[in-house]
Amino acid sequence: MAYQIIIVKQNTCYDISDIAGNINWKDSIESLGMEFDFSVAASDEKYFTKFVIEVGDMVLFRKEYEIFRGIIVNKTVSETTAQNFKAYDFCWYLNKSKLIKQFNGINAAEAIKQICNELNIKIGNITNMRANINHIYYDKTAADIIDDILEQETQQTAKIYIKEIRKDSFYIFEKGSITIQPMFKPASNIAAFPITNEIGSFNKVWSIEDMKNAVKIVSGSEKSVRILGEAKDEQNIQKYGLLQEIESIDEKEFNKAQNIAQNKLKQYNKISETLRVDLLGDDSTRAGRTITINHKKSEILGNFFITSCNHTLSKGIHTMTLELERI
Repeated sequence: MAYQIIIVKQNTCYDISDIAGNINWKDSIESLGMEFDFSVAASDEKYFTKFVIEVGDMVLFRKEYEIFRGIIVNKTVSETTAQNFKAYDFCWYLNKSKLIKQFNGINAAEAIKQICNELNIKIGNITNMRANINHIYYDKTAADIIDDILEQETQQTAKIYIKEIRKDSFYIFEKGSITIQPMFKPASNIAAFPITNEIGSFNKVWSIEDMKNAVKIVSGSEKSVRILGEAKDEQNIQKYGLLQEIESIDEKEFNKAQNIAQNKLKQYNKISETLRVDLLGDDSTRAGRTITINHKKSEILGNFFITSCNHTLSKGIHTMTLELERI
């Protein structure tokens, strides 16, 4: 089945696949939601379609199944004969709507569900969480509030969470909980094979720039500061020097301070190993998943977490660039 781009106007679908090109879709654990870019040919020829695509229109991108659904937020027209469009999935609304919310000891997952319900965002699944949220939020976007809630959960449990839209529903899941094996099928009569068998260009980076080998948790103000908890790795400090992080919490959370310090140290006390690889494309591949690579020629071996994924569809050839973090 060929790729299709469908524009939805007032519940009516228009297939523009024949006039669309320069297709690119990408997502990252650092950004909120998936971005989808495409262009549409334009011409003054008598028989060329005059269908008008506008900002605010919904766009669907699919093959055997739906890959992207979102809202066109930018339309660019220039002297060239192509119109360029940028769309985002429905996570875009979380970044654009500010809320006033007061939570009094409510579970973190339930607090996020309340935010989604207020914005009429359909919930797919939000994983169970342990933290209880006691906070008043005002003049903050829904995305900022959700990020703060997830940070409180991470401080308490050391678990990191990924948020994303699939079709029209919102999901939050634990980092590392979804493993995939991307496949490529060259033709209908040829068996599919794992794309990690054949790696194009790549580069590896090892870094201690984000390393923290000592953490202090404090409360107070500029006039008076109290250390509530701390954790450090003496052996690591001897080797790399002191790389200390200081974080503030509310005084009433003092009983959690030591646990937060230990979890922060666990999270940041490491050499980061990142990898960028070019591969043949697989529609199901996106950020937030784990893959296994055993490519002996490049000495890329092991399990990796996908931090960003950039797909390109050009002249019928699907490729992708992944940024990976070693697990």
